[in-house]
Amino acid sequence: MTKSNSPQSLLIFSVFSMCLYGYGGHIGFIKDAHSATVTVTPMEGKALIVFVRAPSSDVTSLDYRRSPVFEITNSKSEPELVGILPVKTKIAYQIDPGKHLFMVVGEIAEFMTAEVLPNSTYYVLVLARLGNRAAIYSLKAIDKREQISKDFKELIDSSKWVENTPVSLNWASSNMASVRSAQSASYSRWAQRPESERPHLLPDDGTGGPAQPISGGSSGGAAVERPMSSAAADKSRSSEGVASPMRSTNQFQGGSGLVAVAEKAVVARPNDALAWRTLGDAHASSGDLTKVAKSYEEALRLTPGDSQTLASLASTYCGRYDRNQLSVVIEKTRATNPSLSEQIVRKCILP
Repeated sequence: MTKSNSPQSLLIFSVFSMCLYGYGGHIGFIKDAHSATVTVTPMEGKALIVFVRAPSSDVTSLDYRRSPVFEITNSKSEPELVGILPVKTKIAYQIDPGKHLFMVVGEIAEFMTAEVLPNSTYYVLVLARLGNRAAIYSLKAIDKREQISKDFKELIDSSKWVENTPVSLNWASSNMASVRSAQSASYSRWAQRPESERPHLLPDDGTGGPAQPISGGSSGGAAVERPMSSAAADKSRSSEGVASPMRSTNQFQGGSGLVAVAEKAVVARPNDALAWRTLGDAHASSGDLTKVAKSYEEALRLTPGDSQTLASLASTYCGRYDRNQLSVVIEKTRATNPSLSEQIVRKCILP
């Protein structure tokens, strides 16, 4: 029997996502890492996977959310954090050759199996699409043919190397119960999908040499004949539900473009709470916490007691060091969702 996710577990997971992706109080999850300080070649006997957070196919608030990626070593151990990736960033992850399982966490958890060879470099895109309550992320393996495409090389060139920080590692540790809950709630559903709908990173997707753009004429980027057994995996790579995942990077717009789109949406739908929340997300990209708060406050007026909006407001007030407003949100939340109120108190302790 297929296990369905209860509304309560989905709500807890959505709140967990909002607490991570809200703007205020979460600076420091990653830091820029110059290529000179990043090991971009597989260590001896290891495989290197480069996870790249791709822009969404259209300019939306998804491009300003962070996607946490984990490796699941076994069902009993805690997942290991690979990185929490903003859009157009990339992180290098060294692993032992063999079979692995990766997970990316959003409104639900999505998974990808991997089988890698020693001394080889692999690429995986982290893709985003809109869910019912928050972003849904997925993982897409990039084969050798895709690695030599113009769009992929432009994305790699324009993406910054990043690495984890004590803040990101502490976040993963303190939120591990929620991460494990997401894993448990989503894995059985994912495992019951047809093979063609589950993404796979295959051994022959790797190339020798360092992790950097691959020239079209290099032997490392030559197309290979994929075995018949991997045809299902190829099909799965085109069925993620995200249009043009490797679109040209010159289509990516900055925060001002996103704000303009969101402002038009609230003018067209002034009584739509989701439109106001999206506008708040857009203002967060520019760091204007006053406008962020006003947008979320309007969303809350339209949907009193909404846990997502309360979590977003709390995160914003925390970032503004606004003790009075934060206290109001905590009291409102305590009346309708005591567990969320406790999370807010734990995550934002103002001096």
